[in-house]
Amino acid sequence: MRSEQPTADFIMNQIAEDAATLGARGRDAPRRLARDQRIVFQALLASNCTRPFRAGSMASEKESGEQAQRSKTKQTWKALPEVWALIKPRRGILAAGFVLMGINRVAGLVLPASTKYLLDDVFLKHQVHLLKSLVGIVLLATVVQGLTSFILTQLLSKSAQRLIADLRRRVQAHVGRLPVAFYDVSSRSGTSCM
Repeated sequence: MRSEQPTADFIMNQIAEDAATLGARGRDAPRRLARDQRIVFQALLASNCTRPFRAGSMASEKESGEQAQRSKTKQTWKALPEVWALIKPRRGILAAGFVLMGINRVAGLVLPASTKYLLDDVFLKHQVHLLKSLVGIVLLATVVQGLTSFILTQLLSKSAQRLIADLRRRVQAHVGRLPVAFYDVSSRSGTSCM
């Protein structure tokens, strides 16, 4: 069977359609999507490979799906050193994030645990003097939970933004180092590898 390759026009039309569907998500969302997809498209052209569209029987699709799954698993394990290289400089921030998450979850358990003491000691045993300390502990736990949530959000979101910026710099540097022949699209039209 003959497999058809997607053309540049087809891919660019798909990018435009995806950008149009994101119009409701904000003014910059379609522009960012189109830019990111253009980068991916350029990377596909750089490798001179496009993914073929195949038509076949259900059995061959199932076999190719199993092969694709095995290939995907192998690629995942091969990518771990690259992932570790990205995480390694940020491991202190990630460790602080895990500690803050633990503190946040423990503080979140104070309110449900306090109902036991409220019902057993304050209401049943009439120990009203415990009510002030119980309310104070619950308020303190709520404040701790709010602070840790805020700090965790700020810490991890800034780290994620820096990571994304670093990845974009790497892609831009790679694209900038490509030879001039890469940008000569006319020599690449209609060619692909499998």
